[in-house]
Amino acid sequence: MLFMLFLNRGASIAFLITLSLDRYFNVLVFFSQIIIPFIILVFCTVRIVNRLRKKTVGEKTKLKRAVCVVMSVVVVFTICFLPCAIARAVLLSVRLNEWQEAENIAVQVYDSLMVLSYMDCLLDPLVYCFCNSGFKDAYIAAFCPTFLQKKVNTDFGLGMTTTTTSRTVSLPIIDK
Repeated sequence: MLFMLFLNRGASIAFLITLSLDRYFNVLVFFSQIIIPFIILVFCTVRIVNRLRKKTVGEKTKLKRAVCVVMSVVVVFTICFLPCAIARAVLLSVRLNEWQEAENIAVQVYDSLMVLSYMDCLLDPLVYCFCNSGFKDAYIAAFCPTFLQKKVNTDFGLGMTTTTTSRTVSLPIIDK
């Protein structure tokens, strides 16, 4: 009986240690999945933008478009993931301090901001529009009304006018 008692206590201690380590790594891992990539993304973006601005060879419009592509990735990441990560950190600190009234508010804010992290899927096509002019033309042809297509083709929100040749862009899904 004494052996079973010590075995039970030892198993319970091992279980609690495992649970504590899991919770500990669940909080370090969560923040490292957001904070570390954000720092790397901002660092690389700043370096790329500085290099593109110093570059004198090539068309200015292509360089501006490249800067917009890089900046759009940072903006999407910032809008979609950072608010949720900050709200989670606030929620964890409120729970550690055991402030019940503030916890209820923090939970609601966290749940509301969680929606932004799923909005990334909606913004990916817009980022891809900056990256690929063929995709942009197909996207505009498929989803924009005719009167807006001419406006979007001449000024894609970058403050510059581009000349486009008239071409037919077709998507296999739409043709069927």
